[in-house]
Amino acid sequence: MFILSNSCKKAFHFSTSLYAVAGTIIGISGNNIPGDWRLKLAMAIIIYFVLTLIAWFVIHSKKSVEYKIKGNKIFIKCGDIFSAKGLKVIPFNEHFDTEVDDVIISKNTLNGKFILNYVKDLEDLNSFIQNENEATDLKKKISKDKSVYPLGRIIKYNDFLLLAFTHFDKNNIAHISKIEYEKCLLNMWKELRRTYAGDKIFLPLIGSGITKFDDVPEKSNIDLLKCILCTLKASGEQFTETITILVTNETWKDLNLFDNSESVK
Repeated sequence: MFILSNSCKKAFHFSTSLYAVAGTIIGISGNNIPGDWRLKLAMAIIIYFVLTLIAWFVIHSKKSVEYKIKGNKIFIKCGDIFSAKGLKVIPFNEHFDTEVDDVIISKNTLNGKFILNYVKDLEDLNSFIQNENEATDLKKKISKDKSVYPLGRIIKYNDFLLLAFTHFDKNNIAHISKIEYEKCLLNMWKELRRTYAGDKIFLPLIGSGITKFDDVPEKSNIDLLKCILCTLKASGEQFTETITILVTNETWKDLNLFDNSESVK
């Protein structure tokens, strides 16, 4: 059985509504199209499908989707997180390592770009991280010669929110399990509520980078997005400002939100 995608359904609905309005206007005005009824029918069908095609292209040209989750306004958009005007979430590992050497941290990752391009004094950042352990349920502990922060812990540094997101093994691989991912996100929403101070929040599609999931052979971007939104709902946290998840053009195409919008909610 042929099943229409959500975007096609929206396009048909839009074009049908527009066609009905146009037909009503023509009927009221009395300006009937002259000619054979078969020609009129053919013209009507052609016009309807042209309107549907235009509507489909208009829908897919949008690169922004809005959701409402328990009073929180969420946007998913294409964009560069570093250009955002507000607080920007940057995932780190559980140690908040800052060594960008393509071993500990790759220069192509978000935290690598943050350190290389937005940190003027690396020693100042390291000292700030070590000293930032104010009153919170998510406190650091010392393991051998390194501090270990609970996943989901956030440290606010200027207009950046540094997130402890992954474990880090002896082979310098950032990894996390599916259950830990969900717990991390729940902790993150609590920490965001503590630190955001009424400002707009921008975050990437957390987990879509080079992070290894221990018990998931292949991670799906749409599943990651659903988990982010579901944990926000489960957290019960309320934000007075908007939350925006920014993705790349490539990720946007992969998400195909107009065809998956019902399953994401």
